[in-house]
Parts: sequence; C-alpha cells; structure tokens
Amino acid sequence: REDGALAKVMNEIERRLKEAGIHFTAPKIGKHITFAPPFKATDIEMHWLTAGLECAHEFYSSDGTPKMAKGKSLDFFSGDVDPLIIRIASGKNIRDLAERFRSKVPEHTEWIYPPASYLVNFHATIAEAKGLRLAIDTHGGTSKLFKGLNVEQPVQLEPPKVFQKEHGSWRIWRM
Repeated sequence: REDGALAKVMNEIERRLKEAGIHFTAPKIGKHITFAPPFKATDIEMHWLTAGLECAHEFYSSDGTPKMAKGKSLDFFSGDVDPLIIRIASGKNIRDLAERFRSKVPEHTEWIYPPASYLVNFHATIAEAKGLRLAIDTHGGTSKLFKGLNVEQPVQLEPPKVFQKEHGSWRIWRM
C-alpha cells in the first residue's frame, strides 16, 4: 500500500538516492513484494493459480491491521544490476505456503528466473541500477545514506496479484 509504513520508508530511500545524485530505476511493475519469481504457465495453469491465490486471504487484512509480515533489513541482491531491497519477515504459515508453491512450479512449467532454493526470500525492491551498491557505498553506505530510517515496519499485505509479461511489459493477469 502506498500509504503504508513500509512504502513510506521506501519513498524516503528513493528521495535520498535522488538527493545524493545516485541514478536508479524503480521496479517496472511498481513497488511490490515478490512472492514467486516469474515462470511460464498455460492459461489453465494461470486460472488455477489465480483461484488458489484468491483462497489465500490469510495474506490480507481488510480492517487495516498489518498482518503476518514486516520489514527486516535493508540489503542488496547481486546480479547484472544491484537491486536495493528491504528483506521481509513473515509468519510461518505464509513461508510454508510460499515454499510449497515454489517447489511445485517445476512439476508443471519452467522458471523464467529460477530461484537458488525453494526457501522463501520475501523482499520489496526499491531501486535497481548497475553499480548501485558501489554508488551508495561511495556516499557512506546504506547506514549513512539512510541513517535514521527504520525499515522494520509492519507490512499490510493486500490480496495477491498475478502478473504476465506481454509485449515487453508486465500487466496484471485476470481470469
């Protein structure tokens, strides 16, 4: 949620990156928490997946009370670009559900970005850029650039959404 505590921290991190003159791009589908990396699926698999996710309303708190997740730490992933992320801690039910889901994907289709393991690695991506980690390090690192920010914020999870890549861009997939 754009008005949630975690989103406010992410916005402040973006603002500080801009103030420091550090180039970055925001995630293509906007601020989000990754549940499972992209994978290939048929329409019927997507119907079942979407129906299953609709049953997972334990993710969601309609009364505005944060539920089952919170920010844990500011970190980077390594790769072609250096994504700046907030690691997300969650309840055991959500972790178990995600791990079971991830382990079943290869039985039905193939990963676009295969995960290193089926263990959950919930995260909220803030910014991506080649050399982003080095650029932040030259400004004193995350501890100096984002001093005083508390990323350990509760996260109000919304009902899950499924995205598909279409003509080079990501769009919400609907039944």
